[in-house]
Amino acid sequence: MTFKSIILAALALSATIAQAQLPPVQEGDDGAACTAGSKADAALVEITGLKDRTGLMRVEFYPSNKDDFLADHEELIAARKPFRRIVVPLPASGPLRICVKLPAVTTLAVVVIHQRGGTRKFNLSTDGIAFAGNPRLGWTTPAVDKVSVAFTPGITTVPLTMNYRQGLSMRPLPAGK
Repeated sequence: MTFKSIILAALALSATIAQAQLPPVQEGDDGAACTAGSKADAALVEITGLKDRTGLMRVEFYPSNKDDFLADHEELIAARKPFRRIVVPLPASGPLRICVKLPAVTTLAVVVIHQRGGTRKFNLSTDGIAFAGNPRLGWTTPAVDKVSVAFTPGITTVPLTMNYRQGLSMRPLPAGK
């Protein structure tokens, strides 16, 4: 066994141990997709920067092209395009990790919405939003190529930081809030 293969094996073992210590939020079959030994293709979405623990988290995956990004989910599903949405309640404490089975192993745009009021519509005044790649937000939607992730078979971790309205912009909360 070479030094390189020993290092790779140690890294894989440490990732498995870390995953076992911080279980994802379980939601039906999706939560099981991120457990050790799972053969599913999934995203483990790790969310930081929450304003509070009220409401719901909505995680969405869209085709990675400008025509389908943030398009109506019913139209995407009817056209058999890779779209996936999962809505989970927020845990009272601990790290927020949500496992989602992928609609396809391909490049997908990832969006997370913190629905603080529990409504199905995004409320600019109260809700939070995050995109893969954590682009700086203004008042326009980021380009789809900036918020897309190339998913591979197995589990892909997607770290996201929430943004909330602060004055005239959407941005992460100051540290320590």
